[in-house]
Amino acid sequence: MRVNAFVAAVRAAMFGAGVLAAGTALAFERTPYTNALIAEALETGRPYIIYVHADWCTTCQAQDRVLETLVDDPRFANLLIMTVDYDTKRNLMMLFNVPDRSIFVAFSGTTELGRSVYDTTPEGIAAFLQFAVDGSPNYVPGAAVTPTPAPGA
Repeated sequence: MRVNAFVAAVRAAMFGAGVLAAGTALAFERTPYTNALIAEALETGRPYIIYVHADWCTTCQAQDRVLETLVDDPRFANLLIMTVDYDTKRNLMMLFNVPDRSIFVAFSGTTELGRSVYDTTPEGIAAFLQFAVDGSPNYVPGAAVTPTPAPGA
């Protein structure tokens, strides 16, 4: 996991410079939560997601793998994903009314748009990121936690 944290830190640093080594701009920025980033997002109107994450959580690790596949997707060019550490930032979890880890919360300004809870599917996470960016009708908030009935049920 330390390697993933290092890679994320390097990517974040390169995002600040605006390019990857290959010259491709990152599609979204993923960084630890800070009040300054929230203030900047509110000032600029940039869409953002609060992502409650724990390094030891296998669901979070699966979500991280999906996010890594989407990092270069140009649809998410202006999106900011701020990670809230489940183990050390419980005060922020209370502030955003998030009871557990592996939860994405999308915002436009101070308005919560929706949540994605425990979803690890590439399609579901990509649809949620798109929803955060433009309110895409392809994502139904809460759909990831609604069980699909068994055939014939």
